[in-house]
Amino acid sequence: MRNGKVVYAAPMANTIDFLPYHLPFWYNLVDRIILTEGVIRFCWDMGTEDGLSTDGSTEFIRNFPDPENKITYIPIGRCDLMCDLRNPYLALIEPGDIFLALDLDEIMLPEDVGASVRFLRGHPEYNAVSCEQVMFWGDLCHYITDPSIVERIFRREADWRYDESRRVIGDGFVGTEMRIGQLPEHPKMLHFGWVRRPRRRFQKAMFTYRWYQGLHSADNAHLVGLTEADLQWEILLNHPAFNPAKTADHWPVAEYPGPWPEPYRNHPFLLHPELLQDEAEIQELEQELLGCA
Repeated sequence: MRNGKVVYAAPMANTIDFLPYHLPFWYNLVDRIILTEGVIRFCWDMGTEDGLSTDGSTEFIRNFPDPENKITYIPIGRCDLMCDLRNPYLALIEPGDIFLALDLDEIMLPEDVGASVRFLRGHPEYNAVSCEQVMFWGDLCHYITDPSIVERIFRREADWRYDESRRVIGDGFVGTEMRIGQLPEHPKMLHFGWVRRPRRRFQKAMFTYRWYQGLHSADNAHLVGLTEADLQWEILLNHPAFNPAKTADHWPVAEYPGPWPEPYRNHPFLLHPELLQDEAEIQELEQELLGCA
């Protein structure tokens, strides 16, 4: 079996919080980067009329220096499900290539990427590697200690496509069975999606709550039928990202022992964690909701 390229592939929309930190990191680590941009059905209003980002992400990727011609950027625009953003990048990955399907708010330590690539190249009986998700919570110094094992690193099978029948956000493929290998120690996938200033954190919470509404799962039955305004107040009053007392009800949190990947060692949120709990910004959100009531 040939040693194919190492590819980083991800959908993107309104990811300017992470692009300046994560894109240079991946650029120096992999052979190719494929980014598809668009907004899915339940958040069309969070994008432009063309279904692209409103926060400068589109301009950032279009102007990012690419001296090695590594980057393929595909503007998709408005689409139905997340698989409509994932399948176009999957179609450009050659069978046998190893691809990292991490979202743009996720990153890995370079040594974990290297160990995973070597494992897959040395074990043709596997086509995926399991990772331990480390979800940072509240700031860059704390994380949720309840471990979650996910698959984010794959060797491309020729007949794979993302399954449209799965949840809106899912990692399952149709085609050749996923054969998951496990390293002696799980490589860590570091998730920074909730480490944002209040307004951006609020937008992420709205995205996830709209997704939960669409799932109609028993765990989120209380969200079904809520109006947009009800969802917004539910976030500000009861979401663990805004009500710290709720965090203890959901997950155990502990101090992160390190190490941090290079983009985060001097990150403003690590040096100035108070930026993440801007009470004035939270009060602005509350006043805006009151004005809409």
